[in-house]
Amino acid sequence: MPLNEELLSKFTQNERGDLYFEDKLIVRKDITNPEPVSNVQVSNITFNSVTVTFNPSPSTDVAYYEVSYTEPAGSPIETVKVTSAEPVEFTGLKENHDYEIYIVVVDTGDNKTERWYASFHTLSSSPKSTPNLDHASIEPRINEENQLYFLFNNFELTDSIDVYINEEFKQTVVVREGYLPNYFYGSTSEGQVITLKAVAKNNEGEAELSITTRF
Repeated sequence: MPLNEELLSKFTQNERGDLYFEDKLIVRKDITNPEPVSNVQVSNITFNSVTVTFNPSPSTDVAYYEVSYTEPAGSPIETVKVTSAEPVEFTGLKENHDYEIYIVVVDTGDNKTERWYASFHTLSSSPKSTPNLDHASIEPRINEENQLYFLFNNFELTDSIDVYINEEFKQTVVVREGYLPNYFYGSTSEGQVITLKAVAKNNEGEAELSITTRF
């Protein structure tokens, strides 16, 4: 009998996807989620890469695995699909950064099991050391409103700078990649002498640099 509308009308499906022919069940849809993987390990962590290994799911109908890395509570940044429990390497990560690993098991019925498995922190590409001020300088400048501000140039290996004016603490300046750290002082008067001390800090220690400016 050819596949025509009369024949097709005899096929029906229920909400879960089971297939019937003239009210007789002929295919029961697989809705059982596969078992998760186990023994997930992150290794070979560098400043921009990591390797993920895992033991396969014990389910016999696994089609493939989706291995992803994300930032904490974020969406997948990159996903690699593998058909067996082979090591997965991710590259291009940010240095000194937190990440998480997720693995999704997908079976032949398109059922999925997702699990969070591991978190890790990439290394810093810079050697651990106190702030390096060998080539640093503090540059006073006057803006269009005739107000004083200071630029901190070449403060290497520095996370933050504590600013003191005439030995009085004023502000902590956070050093961000891609931004030149600076401190806004404001208006000055003729004959005023300002000594700015910058205390550069990171987790390993601190270093100081000072400048005295007369107006």
